Amino acid sequence: MRQPFSISLTSDHRAGVLLMVGAAFFFSLMTLCVKLIGTRLPALEVVFFRNVFSLGVTAWYLWRMRTPWRGQRHGLLFVRGLLGFVALVLFFYAIPRLPLAEATLLHFLYPVFTAILAPLLLGEPTHPRVLFALALCLAGLAFIIAPQGIAGLDGASLGTMAVGAGVLAAFLAALAYTAIRALKGTPPLLIVLYLPLVAVPASVPFLLPIFVWPTPLEWLILLGIGVFTQIAQVFMTYSLLKATVTKATTGGYAQIIFATLWGLLIFSEVPPLTTLAGMVVICMGIALAARK
Repeated sequence: MRQPFSISLTSDHRAGVLLMVGAAFFFSLMTLCVKLIGTRLPALEVVFFRNVFSLGVTAWYLWRMRTPWRGQRHGLLFVRGLLGFVALVLFFYAIPRLPLAEATLLHFLYPVFTAILAPLLLGEPTHPRVLFALALCLAGLAFIIAPQGIAGLDGASLGTMAVGAGVLAAFLAALAYTAIRALKGTPPLLIVLYLPLVAVPASVPFLLPIFVWPTPLEWLILLGIGVFTQIAQVFMTYSLLKATVTKATTGGYAQIIFATLWGLLIFSEVPPLTTLAGMVVICMGIALAARK
């Protein structure tokens, strides 16, 4: 039977980077939806509904393909799901409490963490060109935050708790992405399944005391979060199975560009020239990483 979500690309690193750019686009739509409803609904509640949708869709596809849900390495799959769950809660907490671009920028500390973790945990060699591409992306990041300075990420303008949550979410996301790479050979949808499989039951005991009933519009936005994240998860998983962690996650920097655009179009946040310059530098880094 034909595999769902099959992608007719050769297993090279260029495909991995391009798939991660696609994941970045849908993740940016997800963060936009979280920003719209995250000030009223608790972060854990948003994570819960996002994972209920993902669990239903992914389990249905796996049932259709008659794929065993435990997999061959269920211990590592569980760890991947747990890391992703905690990272999501922290990230969803930070998004409505920070400007959209800044929340996304903090999240994109994760390629720095993966560049450190992948050689240590996986023994993956990192090509000097990929390190240079990562340096370009970090330089672009520095351009974007230059007007307020590093200290501006903390203090009166941005909440300390939100910033700390964003940084910790990035570190846990890096660990989760490294775990996905270690699961190479496992069906991608099975890897996707384990995030909601862990997150849904883990959320319930903590969610019941703080649950807020969504409005009809919020239900629609929650559905959008589920759809966009499901698509992004599939793209991201395929990406990490095709390319090294360090190289694939470099393509994820495109989410910064998308977040800046949504901030401009939806929230009238006009980016300064330094932000535009940073976006150009980030695009250069992504292009360099995607080269064969």
